[in-house]
Amino acid sequence: MQAEWTEEAIQRITTENTTLKQRVRRLTADNRTLDERLKAARSNLRFQDRRVADLEAQIASPPGCPHPRSGRLTVSEAATGHGAPGVESSEGK
Repeated sequence: MQAEWTEEAIQRITTENTTLKQRVRRLTADNRTLDERLKAARSNLRFQDRRVADLEAQIASPPGCPHPRSGRLTVSEAATGHGAPGVESSEGK
């Protein structure tokens, strides 16, 4: 069966096809943008999770214990000399 297309039908289909192609391009660009934002959000979440875990470990570890992840003292312990092996605080003198 061979259908005959009117000039009007051809024009309508061509216009609709162009519109759909533009929509696909726009949705593809939107998808790419959202994918990049999602990757950035996941990266930020991983960083924040590690930061929270580090802070929880600092709170949970008694003074003088090295930081569980790095083996180093916390900043406040290093500054005061508390907990550093072989280092005495000036408070006890």
